[in-house]
Amino acid sequence: TQTADAPAARLMAAIGGSVMVGWGAMLWLVAARVYPADPALGRTLIVTSVVSWFVLDSLLSIAAGAPLNAFLNISFLLVFVVPVWTGPSLGARHARE
Repeated sequence: TQTADAPAARLMAAIGGSVMVGWGAMLWLVAARVYPADPALGRTLIVTSVVSWFVLDSLLSIAAGAPLNAFLNISFLLVFVVPVWTGPSLGARHARE
């Protein structure tokens, strides 16, 4: 059996973790700079990115025998997608007025 201590598993965790940090930084910048100025574009960028991750990660988690991860992904999906459907933040609205 393969464990998390195997060199290949550590490498994949390092690569995956780094990709997630980069994606998180991109989402933060879109939310902070793009979304307040152009909510439609910001919404499209965030929702497309998060839904793509959700579908692929959830399907692969189920295929790998980790359906709990797919279930937990729902919370992340809601955290990222729900706010962009509620409209620009109050602060962004006041900045434009």
